[in-house]
Amino acid sequence: PLLYDNRYTGVTYDARLEQPGWNRPGFDDGAWQPAVTVQSPAPLIEAQKMAAVAASGSVKPVSVEKINDTVYVYNLGKNFAGVCRLRVKGPRGTVVTMRHGELLDSAGRVDQRNINMHLRPTNASEISQFDTYILKGEGAETFMPPFTYHGFQYVEVTTSVPLQLTAENLEGIVMHSDVRPTGDFSCSNKLINQIFDISKRSYLSNLFGIPTDCPHREKNGWMADGYMVQEAGMINFDSRNIYAKWVNDMIDAQEADGNVPGIVPTSWHWDSNWAGPMWDAAIFITPHLLYQYSGDTRVIETIYPAAKRYLEYLQTREEANGTINHGLGDWLFYKAQTPVDFMATCFYYWDNVLMAQMARLTGHDDEAAAFEARHEALNRTIHARFYDPATHTYATGSQLDMNYPMLVGATPDSLRAGVEQRLFRSTHDVMKDHIGGGLVGVPVITRWAVRSHNPEFIYRMLKQRGYPGYLHMIDHGATATWEYWSGERSRVHNCYNGIGTWFYQALGGLRTDSSHPGYEHVFIDPQIPEGVEWCRISKETPYGRIDLGWEIADGELRIDVTLPPGVTATAITPAGVCRGRLDGRRLTPQSPGTKIASGRHRLVFGLAPQNEEQ
Repeated sequence: PLLYDNRYTGVTYDARLEQPGWNRPGFDDGAWQPAVTVQSPAPLIEAQKMAAVAASGSVKPVSVEKINDTVYVYNLGKNFAGVCRLRVKGPRGTVVTMRHGELLDSAGRVDQRNINMHLRPTNASEISQFDTYILKGEGAETFMPPFTYHGFQYVEVTTSVPLQLTAENLEGIVMHSDVRPTGDFSCSNKLINQIFDISKRSYLSNLFGIPTDCPHREKNGWMADGYMVQEAGMINFDSRNIYAKWVNDMIDAQEADGNVPGIVPTSWHWDSNWAGPMWDAAIFITPHLLYQYSGDTRVIETIYPAAKRYLEYLQTREEANGTINHGLGDWLFYKAQTPVDFMATCFYYWDNVLMAQMARLTGHDDEAAAFEARHEALNRTIHARFYDPATHTYATGSQLDMNYPMLVGATPDSLRAGVEQRLFRSTHDVMKDHIGGGLVGVPVITRWAVRSHNPEFIYRMLKQRGYPGYLHMIDHGATATWEYWSGERSRVHNCYNGIGTWFYQALGGLRTDSSHPGYEHVFIDPQIPEGVEWCRISKETPYGRIDLGWEIADGELRIDVTLPPGVTATAITPAGVCRGRLDGRRLTPQSPGTKIASGRHRLVFGLAPQNEEQ
């Protein structure tokens, strides 16, 4: 009965061709063609270790609009990835089609113009996100398309003969890799909670065995789209095995000269080599993050030879002045175009930093020194060519230009204060406190703000209701993060989901310790912007669950934390407090941090008046 299936266009299923009992003992399969031996699709076949793609829930329509006797449009109320379950009754041979999309046109019909620009149909029947079911006419029938998935909020159902349809005839089935939730977040600001929710929905909608960019138009494993949201994703879900598998895909996709494509797994019919070093950096960043969150060095040992070959390739692409000048810069930014030569060279610097760390971790100490010398030389090149000491400005002075050198340690301590003040001024004066980064810029800005203890910097951006911003998306109907700040094209995209780390690491106050990976030791360090009154998070770790919550009440900051056996923490003394107690015991005045053993604990700090000594 399955006449056609395609993960981009959809499924055609003719129920009249069903053979009842085919999957039960005793069925007569004498008329079936015997199985034949074919060539293996790859030299090495391995058992799948990562979570399978599965249904995780259902979504009921919030409205149904009857266009005419044969056309109905269902609004499922939220944008997600999956399929629909159709329940219908009608005459034998009735054709029912379901066309999925994210937008409606002026007539209330599904509009696919934002997602079908890459479709290259070979015949008129190939329509983006289009499922067809032909009734067998034997009472109530149920159909859920196999071997495909779509990204959508609206479904246009068309029948070849008039049928009376209601909300009971269709429901959405949410699908993604069946990863176990490992994190939870909530705070006193409902708008911040909404931003967290739409970010998480976009992440899951783009997790189908590999991290993808969007669940409809491309479904591609763009490298930057994947690793820029990896950290936030691994905090929220146990997706480690998916990224470990993706690392193996990177090795498989590496070319003879050491280069890697911008899309992995790759199709050689879709050239993505032009994406360049910022996308290729996944070969270093993805295993690095896996190690940080698990403490397992095996993935680094696996990728090490391929990463080394890639750096040898990148050396062949150096300009005469030592810079790298090919590939993309930031992607889908706002008023913040980043020069390719500056950003590609910065990533080249960071590649060598991570490669030196990987060399030390895997026992290649004799090779680590060369990578360390290389990143030190690149740092000198960056400051000689792209830094203006008179204005404390890197390159164009965009948020990404200023943040990235500070994030990766390229900015010397002697320059940091001037660079930060220049960043703050330009964000306020030029960007009007809006975020200006794109796919690359958002997670870089976020991570820098966490590490530098600048919660107000991010919080002011998140509170902006105008364009561009997350609340601008929400105010214009977003239920998942968009591909463009303006809302063009995909409405469920990973582009701006790098913000996700801020909710846990800054506002929630739980940070990992790079010297003790896998949550063996953590920092308790809530970064509290003005106006947020409480926050609660939890995180499942290899040792067990960490619970952390704080509230401001009665002139005090109260922090409750539960650490599982095997985990220790350092609680950082917040700025602007006086007096501190741990489990009722007074803390040493002026102490920058307090050591905490596993178990349940309460920290209480008095909130100091502005004129009181800290």
